[in-house]
Amino acid sequence: MDYYGFMNRLLYATACALIVLLSGATVAQAQTAPAPEPAQGNSALNAELFYQLLLGEVNAQGGEQGVGYQLILDAARKTGDARLFRRATEIALQGRSGESALQAARAWRQALPASREANRYVLQILIGLNRLAEVAEPLKRELSPSTGAELLQAIGNLPRLFARASDKKQAMGVVEQA
Repeated sequence: MDYYGFMNRLLYATACALIVLLSGATVAQAQTAPAPEPAQGNSALNAELFYQLLLGEVNAQGGEQGVGYQLILDAARKTGDARLFRRATEIALQGRSGESALQAARAWRQALPASREANRYVLQILIGLNRLAEVAEPLKRELSPSTGAELLQAIGNLPRLFARASDKKQAMGVVEQA
């Protein structure tokens, strides 16, 4: 397959994936809510946002993770969509940019403070970056709202979470503090 054929297929696949990803919520809303006025739409996906997401995905898939990351993160901040924050974080992680991944996860947690997934990403990235001094607050968040079964599961996951920490004593101190 030649380069242009590959790029056309990549663009088509990316466009389809974005349409499916971003239309899922609006389809569910349309099924449960009364139909909006024809002039009003309930989707945050407009032409400009779609183009931005498409460019972000094409850049991320084409080896330009930094550009793709910035475009997707900007779209996530504009929309407050957890799926876009997750995607920006994943692009940064795939590009082996821990600091960018941490920035995206923190922006996600700031935009959606009740998101346990966002907090979990922040926690895991901090541990992966071996920044154990900053782990106490997200670890407390991870453990605090848990019910009995969730708390047991979260505590059971701690050894796996901290397995990659280079300073085991400091990791143990942070866990005890939390």
